[in-house]
Amino acid sequence: MTGGLARDLLIGAVPPVAIADWRYLAAAAAAGLCLFAVTGTQKALAHGLDPAMAAILGMITCIGGGVARDLLTLGSVALGYWLGLPSLPVAAFGAALCLFLRLTAIFRGWRLPVAGGLYQSHHKTDDNSSP
Repeated sequence: MTGGLARDLLIGAVPPVAIADWRYLAAAAAAGLCLFAVTGTQKALAHGLDPAMAAILGMITCIGGGVARDLLTLGSVALGYWLGLPSLPVAAFGAALCLFLRLTAIFRGWRLPVAGGLYQSHHKTDDNSSP
């Protein structure tokens, strides 16, 4: 994509096709999100997580990368934008869903799994020990 931009600018084909045609930008954004997902999954695997949890953490990394991109570029939420939905209702629904899931997790006692062997209690007691 960068080579095409340079070529178009050097020959005077303005605006460059990669900017004028939204499909190029969408493909570049999708490729960037894929890189976020892959690097997040690889890092989770390197830290000993099982493949299913590593894939979920890769997905979370990907989502976080997309949100960071949207915030840094002052863009709207991508899904709402592509579906033609107004930003405020989409953001309100997302916030309500997040609140619902968090409160449900608190009231039901849901906990995320911990990576194997990394968590050890610092408050172990030994019945045979004396102060």
